[in-house]
Amino acid sequence: MEKEQNKLPRLDIMIDMETVSNAENAGILSLAFLPFSRHGEEKDGEPFYKVIDLASCYMAGMNMVGCQEWWMQQDPKAVSEIVNAPKKENISAVINEAFSYLSALAEQHEIILWSRGTDYDFPKLEWCIRKFVEKPYPYKYYNKRDVRTWVKETGLDESQFEFEGIKHNALDDCRHQAKLLQASFWQLEPKQAKANEVFTPDVSTVSPTPKVGWRKRIEDKIEKSKPLRPKGIPGSQK
Repeated sequence: MEKEQNKLPRLDIMIDMETVSNAENAGILSLAFLPFSRHGEEKDGEPFYKVIDLASCYMAGMNMVGCQEWWMQQDPKAVSEIVNAPKKENISAVINEAFSYLSALAEQHEIILWSRGTDYDFPKLEWCIRKFVEKPYPYKYYNKRDVRTWVKETGLDESQFEFEGIKHNALDDCRHQAKLLQASFWQLEPKQAKANEVFTPDVSTVSPTPKVGWRKRIEDKIEKSKPLRPKGIPGSQK
């Protein structure tokens, strides 16, 4: 199954959601998906963005407590954008539409789903799919990626990138996170590299000496760990 999936062209998709709780079954205020390219080329698929009727989350038994104080400290524009949205949709309808959106893309692509941290958006999305859709996730478990880890491990300085839009607007967050990823990939790979190419690091300037030294230290450690043979007993005897 994994080999068949890997034959499809890759499509990176950023996910972001705003919620009223940190729990897995948190009530969701808004949900966004953004297809993007690691190198800035055009990609198939329009963005997905929905503001959700919080009353429908309450009626579905979702957790409604935990982030109220945090929201009071955020940009009023972000709060107003959600509270005063002209259209708020039922949580079940939104999750089913989101599932159809991802499933349609998954028919033509190997979906790589990115989120800022793997412990926030993914568990909530998957809880909703289990509750409201009751079908297998439209992406592979091994294709979930963490923006935060990638950016930190590549040494990208996030402070050098101005946020465009409104922070905690789910779609604007997706755009910013995609921009950080694109910058980190450009930092590591040649500009002409395509999204489906395998990155091969240049090891031409790496001296083989450290490897030899490391191997020798391992061999010495193994040799020292061997039990001492009692004196007077030939090695061939037990």
